[in-house]
Amino acid sequence: MPIPKTGNLLTWTKQGVFLLNATLTVRKDTPNSHKDAGW
Repeated sequence: MPIPKTGNLLTWTKQGVFLLNATLTVRKDTPNSHKDAGW
């Protein structure tokens, strides 16, 4: 898959690419701490 020349990753999403941040949102030693994050 070619690297886009812009920041628009719409073509990637249409191909089913799932991007995940390296840092997740759960607080250390607090399971389910992200459950009410709104997403």
